[in-house]
Amino acid sequence: MAARKRTQFSSYEGKVPQWKVNLTLGRIRAFGFPRDEWQDVLQDVVVDIMKFRFDATRANGAKESTALCAVVNNRLMSIMRGRDRSRERTRRHAAAAPVLYEDRTELQLDVRSVVASLAPFEQTVCAGLARGDSRHQIALALGCGWYKVDRAVVAVRARFEELGLEDWLCA
Repeated sequence: MAARKRTQFSSYEGKVPQWKVNLTLGRIRAFGFPRDEWQDVLQDVVVDIMKFRFDATRANGAKESTALCAVVNNRLMSIMRGRDRSRERTRRHAAAAPVLYEDRTELQLDVRSVVASLAPFEQTVCAGLARGDSRHQIALALGCGWYKVDRAVVAVRARFEELGLEDWLCA
């Protein structure tokens, strides 16, 4: 008995028939996915293959492989559309990004001078925001109400905007 040739894609034995894996790989290849992504794409599609139940009475004479091909094609198109949306979103965000200062040292000096001109409480709030703390976390750490921190944030924002550094503020 000849040994069956095992491929890197035979890890679905017992779960998905090999002919379905082969059909899916053929469709992945036809859609033009790069070879190094085949395993990941196959893994996404296998979930749909496992959910698919062929019903000959509703198939209008089509074979199971034809119906499965439609399921695989739909999933591959969905993956491609998702990637296109992601690329478009990245392109839009890159285009909307503020122009960076040529010299980051100049920016650091500007920011430091603004922070130094703030009241001590506002400096503490600014440091908390720079660490990524929420207004609530800052209020808890300082032992004050969120409204006091909120007023300090408004004052810090106004000071940055006054000096033309509003592009460097987070929303």
